Amino acid sequence: MGCKMNYSTEDFLEYKKYLNTVNSVLEKYFEEQKEFICCKKGCSHCCERGQYPLTEIEFKYLLLGFFKIEENERMNVIRRIKKLKFEYDSCENKAEFLYRCPFLSEEKECLIYDYRALICRTFGLITQHESGKYTLPFCQKLGLNYAQVYDENTKKLDYEKVEKQGYKSIPGAYRTSLKRLISPDFIKEKKIVFGELKNLIEWL
Repeated sequence: MGCKMNYSTEDFLEYKKYLNTVNSVLEKYFEEQKEFICCKKGCSHCCERGQYPLTEIEFKYLLLGFFKIEENERMNVIRRIKKLKFEYDSCENKAEFLYRCPFLSEEKECLIYDYRALICRTFGLITQHESGKYTLPFCQKLGLNYAQVYDENTKKLDYEKVEKQGYKSIPGAYRTSLKRLISPDFIKEKKIVFGELKNLIEWL
């Protein structure tokens, strides 16, 4: 595994405090958008095909969760990783290599849910970028989050549909990009060294 940093128990405790802050913010956002969110137990589209970018401290924190799961499940994850690495090494265009997260069980449950990366925690919301543009979760194209208020012709949210269909809230975009969440501006006084940013497959 391509790790460089040596994180201490204190580092992880500080990171856990930071996650509590993130989670409280995200809970508020998801509550505000619950009319447009279709996420539920058993839905794993976000884990079935992606690249899952995460920083080094996220990956090492994720490993803490990995070593807490049942031994048979750990062995299943290791088998999936070996297969995935073989496919990745054989792939010519690694930059566009998409894959199923190896920490997703055969029952479509996240085995390290409490230790998951930031990208996993924020998925489902509309992301507002620094440029002013926004990105919808790809599951919108599957008829899920925000699909009911999105116009495929204009490629925009349709606020007339929101009004006509009687929604009580307005679909909103939030500054939940990974770049934003690990910025000094967001973490403020917390002393966290996030380390290098790479896709999950590159950490494994």
